[in-house]
Amino acid sequence: MNCPNCNKPNIDSAAFCAHCGTRLEKPLSSTLNYPIVTVGRGSDNTISITSEGVSSHHARIFVQNGKVTIEDLNSTNGTFVNGNKIIRTEIMPGDRINFGMTVLDTSIPEVRNLFNMTVSPQVVQNKTYVESVVTSQTPQQFPVSMPQQIPQQPLMQQQIVQQTSQVVYQGSPKSVGVAITLAIFFGPLGMLYSTITGGLVMLGVSLLLGILTFGFSFFFTHPVCVVWAALAADAENKKINVTTATQSTNVYRN
Repeated sequence: MNCPNCNKPNIDSAAFCAHCGTRLEKPLSSTLNYPIVTVGRGSDNTISITSEGVSSHHARIFVQNGKVTIEDLNSTNGTFVNGNKIIRTEIMPGDRINFGMTVLDTSIPEVRNLFNMTVSPQVVQNKTYVESVVTSQTPQQFPVSMPQQIPQQPLMQQQIVQQTSQVVYQGSPKSVGVAITLAIFFGPLGMLYSTITGGLVMLGVSLLLGILTFGFSFFFTHPVCVVWAALAADAENKKINVTTATQSTNVYRN
C-alpha cells in the first residue's frame, strides 16, 4: 500500500506510513461487501443531483462493518447530517442529509436497500432458531378435567315426633277425715279445705235454699257437703300420683 502523502510503499497491515507518519486507510473496496451509492452532479453517479452547491462527485454512501456510512468526497460545500458537517459518519433511517441546498431522503430505494442489507442473513437464521427453541419449550397443555360436583347434603328436615314424658302433679295431700270433720261442723265453709270450688258452690246453694225453705234445706244440703268434701279430698290425693302426659317435641334429623 502506497502512502497518499509521500507515495512511498508500506505493508498492507500498517496503520501509519513508516516514512511520513500519515494515517493509512485501507482501500474501501477491501472492507465492503455491498455496492457503493455515489451522489453528485455527474451523470456517472448512482444518484445524480443537478443542483447548485452540489459537486460532481459530492459523497458516497456504503455499508461498512454492518453499518450504513456516508462519506464526503472533498466536496466544495460539504456534506451535512442533521445539521452537522461531516467527513464520514454512520447514518440511520430518517436522518436529514444535506448536499448544498438539496436534502436527501433516506427512504429512496437506493439508500433504503443499503439499510436492508445491514440485516445479516445469519442473524435472521439465528432469530428463527431461537424462536423455534422457545416454541419447543412451551409447556405442553394437558387436558384438565372439570371438578366433580359434590352432592349437596339434604337440608335438615324438621320432624315432629311424639314423645311421652312423666309429669308430676304439684300439690299437698288432703286428709279425708279432716275434710269430713270440717264439713260436719262448718258445712260449705269446711269444704274449702278439700275443694275451694265445691265449697263456694255449696255455700251459694245453701244460702239460696235456706232463704227459700226458711232453713229447712239444712237437712238436705249438709249431708251433701260432707260427702262432697270426702270425695274431693280423695280426688286431690289421687292427683298427687304421677300421671302421664303427651308432649310434642321438635326433633331435627339430617
